[in-house]
Amino acid sequence: MPSKLAFVSPLALVLCAGSCLGQVVTWDGAAGPNWFDFFQSGNCPNTQLQYFNGFGQVGCGGPIFPGGSNFVVVNIAAGPNINGDVTVSGISNGGSSTTTWSGGNVNFGNGVGQGLSNSGTFLLNPGGDRSVFSSVIDNTGTFEHAYPGTLYFQTLAFNNTGLTTWHGGTWLNYTGTNSVSNSGEIDKVSADPFTNTVAMQQNGVLDVQAGTLNLQSNNFTFGNASSTIVRTGATLSLQSLSSSGKLNGSVVNTGVLRLSGDLAQSGNLTTNVFGGNGFSWVSGNWNAAGNTLTNTGLFTLSSPGDCSFYSGTLVNSNAFVATAPSTLYFQTLAFVNNSNLQLYRGSWVNYTGTNSLTNNGTMTKFGPDTFYTSVPATLAGTVAINQGAVQFNGTTVNFQNPTTTLGAGTLLSFSNSTIQGTFGPSLGSGAAVEMVTNTYQSGNLTVNASGSTGFSWPSGDWQSNGFVLTNQGLFSILQIGDRSLYFSTFNNSGTLLYNTQSILYFQTAAYSNTGTTEWRNGTWYNYTGTNSLASSGTLKKTTADQFNLNVPSTISGPLQVQAGTLRCFGAPLNFTPSSSVTVSSGATLAIENCTLQGKLSASASGGSAVMYGGTFLSAPFTSNVSGAPGLNYAGGELSLNANTFTNTNLFTLSADTDRSIYAGAFANFGTFDASSAGTLYFQTLAFSNSGTLRLHKGTWHNYTGTNSLANSGTMEKIDATSWTCSVPFAQSGVFHVKAGSATFQNATIMPSGASFTDTLFGSSLVFNSCSFKGNFPGASGGPGSIAMNTFGLSDDFTSNIAGDGFLWASGEGSFNDRTLTNAGIFSIASGDRSAYSGTLLNSGTLNLAVSTFYFQAFTLNNQGAANWSSGTFVNYTGSNSIINTGTFAKTGPATVSSSVPIANSGVFALDAGVANVSTFTQNPGATIRTTISSASDAGRLNISTPVALQGNLAVYFDPFFAPSVGQSWTVLTSPTLNGTFTNIVPVAFPAGRQIAVTYVPIGAPTQVVITVLASGCVADFNHDGVVDDADFVIFVPAYNILDCNDPSMPAGCPADLNGDGFVDDTDFQLFVYAYDILLCPE
Repeated sequence: MPSKLAFVSPLALVLCAGSCLGQVVTWDGAAGPNWFDFFQSGNCPNTQLQYFNGFGQVGCGGPIFPGGSNFVVVNIAAGPNINGDVTVSGISNGGSSTTTWSGGNVNFGNGVGQGLSNSGTFLLNPGGDRSVFSSVIDNTGTFEHAYPGTLYFQTLAFNNTGLTTWHGGTWLNYTGTNSVSNSGEIDKVSADPFTNTVAMQQNGVLDVQAGTLNLQSNNFTFGNASSTIVRTGATLSLQSLSSSGKLNGSVVNTGVLRLSGDLAQSGNLTTNVFGGNGFSWVSGNWNAAGNTLTNTGLFTLSSPGDCSFYSGTLVNSNAFVATAPSTLYFQTLAFVNNSNLQLYRGSWVNYTGTNSLTNNGTMTKFGPDTFYTSVPATLAGTVAINQGAVQFNGTTVNFQNPTTTLGAGTLLSFSNSTIQGTFGPSLGSGAAVEMVTNTYQSGNLTVNASGSTGFSWPSGDWQSNGFVLTNQGLFSILQIGDRSLYFSTFNNSGTLLYNTQSILYFQTAAYSNTGTTEWRNGTWYNYTGTNSLASSGTLKKTTADQFNLNVPSTISGPLQVQAGTLRCFGAPLNFTPSSSVTVSSGATLAIENCTLQGKLSASASGGSAVMYGGTFLSAPFTSNVSGAPGLNYAGGELSLNANTFTNTNLFTLSADTDRSIYAGAFANFGTFDASSAGTLYFQTLAFSNSGTLRLHKGTWHNYTGTNSLANSGTMEKIDATSWTCSVPFAQSGVFHVKAGSATFQNATIMPSGASFTDTLFGSSLVFNSCSFKGNFPGASGGPGSIAMNTFGLSDDFTSNIAGDGFLWASGEGSFNDRTLTNAGIFSIASGDRSAYSGTLLNSGTLNLAVSTFYFQAFTLNNQGAANWSSGTFVNYTGSNSIINTGTFAKTGPATVSSSVPIANSGVFALDAGVANVSTFTQNPGATIRTTISSASDAGRLNISTPVALQGNLAVYFDPFFAPSVGQSWTVLTSPTLNGTFTNIVPVAFPAGRQIAVTYVPIGAPTQVVITVLASGCVADFNHDGVVDDADFVIFVPAYNILDCNDPSMPAGCPADLNGDGFVDDTDFQLFVYAYDILLCPE
């Protein structure tokens, strides 16, 4: 390396002495081609030798050469060859001259000279390194660096307005202030590399024609009008550069213009390079130093190694192509794309400071690789993912409604990113837009994606931070993995597809659907905070899987369960009147542990709508579910919370499990089908049926609180099984027991204009320990089919059951000072009974077949037909009575008895057997009727206390029995008979016969005897038409004779009225009977 001090030959300095100062010397080449050539010719005056050089200078005693005060002018074609160290004031190389510098250093007057002015050709020939000191080189001609060595700039300003040619070598910024200013043309020629480290102002043409040109200046300024050309196969490499201005470049074919080292901007810089790869950043870091880099040409980022861009703004106004596989670190960089940004691969990292990526133009992804960025991005303009994938990682993205397209099989993903704005990508086949890991919103976000998966959220949580998320296209949640939706309002007016087996946790999230939401499987879970789902659009459950909904939901539009199971559990469900639900064949809508309100209007033909677990009402609720089995209440508890649950279509209880309904009203206007064998517990429940209530089996239990079952519609007991109810029952409609048994247990029965029917033999309606009031009409279809066992009256009660009637099968009856009126058929079966404190009023048919019937302050008032076939009436406690104003018949062969006083104002019929009574009152106009059916069988009334006879005695002969004259029957007994019957009424009297009613014994009768007589007036012995004293005179002799076989008896023994062969007391009684009648019948 040369000395930093100018090296000047001591001999030259001595010889020049002071005579060279300020002199202009002109090169004439007389001494030879080299600067330091000389020749000897003659002697000086002092006898010294005389020397001549190529500049017209003469030296005495030795050669002299131009010095620091000499200005050298070269104006001939063959200029000097500078072949050593030169110190001159300046050099002027004329336009036709060629000066060659082949060695040594040049010092232009230590900074006070005029430097080099070249308008010709100044050639640096091969040789060693050299230096230029303290001056200026103004090149208006041709300045050619044609050797591979180094030119040291030591306080030198090189100004080129002509042509500078670099072959190989280096211009080195060595000492002092140095610069290169080009407003002409600099050509890099030859295959050898050339390096310039001198500060350069490029205002002209820089033409890299061959080899490599390395610019390593710490201050490289491109003028706006400058032009840089890199020819085929050549390379312009910017290394460790400090630059500004405008780089206007043209790269031809395989030429390369690259940044291969660090670059620091000293001001704003524009790259305007076209052709080839344009401006190619292949390595190093870029420091904009607070300035702006603007690309108006082609800018290629192709660095294989990581690099950084510091502190500034990069504006792309043409084409920026990122092909590098490495990482670009953004360190306080704002990247603005206003034209064409092409991404192939690599990673852009939000490293330090505030960074941003803004796309106002077109951002296009090419190639199969993935491009990653964590730089905060604002996306407007156009985004085209033509190939491969683009992933935003851990950054913020502001979508400003960019026109976004994804080619087939491509991917645009956002991982741990914060997003906002409007985004409507169009997806090709197999393409995807995915939000992975966690997603955050920094503002409202609207997405409108198309394609098979649309805008996809495959994993992670979504934090909306109180902002609104709106989907107008297709939004899909597909891959397995639980997610959370935080602090969000999610408005879907497009299509949301949920197809993952995982859970979406709602954490202070409101989902509003005005478009279509499709659930295939998985769960939406009401986790923390206030969450909601509101749908006026379409909700669809598709595929054979199960989807679980736990979010409080208001449904105002269609809900379509097309396949599989939609399970709504543990959350409020509000079905508004405008909602409609369809459950397709084989599908299931399951409501489990939900809080309901509104109106569920559903069609479940072939499908299943099922409700189970704990179900609650927060407001009145209506179920309007058609198609079997309607809304199926499969189990669990139903808490009405003082509200009304209304069924207007089909509601079923099917599963054989227990249930409870709490605190409210259930109103059925449709069909309620109860086929469960379990128990339905009423707990402060008012159940009303105005439609059809079908009962198969099971138990309805009056459990806690005040409960009721009111029927104003139709109740049907079907199936050959049993149904039991202990709920207070108000019946004003139709109760039809078609099969099996319906049993009310410990219930209050409150019929009002009701109809109880039992049409199939073997079915039954049973009341056990029930309390009755009201009006109970109906019909029974078999013996004992409508029955009660132990009962009470809570008010007056009327039974009007036709057919086989109403059976009191067993137990006690507590009338509670009320009246049970039978207007139909009422039967009391065998077994002991007690009737307490009230009245049984029969205006229909009353069948009494008891064992022992205890009357306890009880009245049996018969105004209709009472049939007493067996049993004992016991006058047990209190004041008891039997009042008959209708027909009270002793039927059957069994002996009956009563210690209860009987007052007869109607017909007391002794159709068969014996009735033993303690007290019997026969009122005026009343009738005692006896039926005689054989010689030994006649209805008989035995009264254990005196009785006053009055009214009528009716005698009925069985039409199948033909009595003989003289046959007699005792039909009434009493310790004392007072009076006689006012009228004897023969009923169905046998032909050719008549009867006689006698009271025996005469004088103190205790019996009423009926005797069959021959027809006619048998006691009119003198045939005068009356039975009087004259006939008595005839009777007395016969009575005294006695035996009809006595010869003294008148012929034919006419006084033997009963035909027994004797005239005795019996005949006397019969005579008295006829005597009392007096007139013989006509």
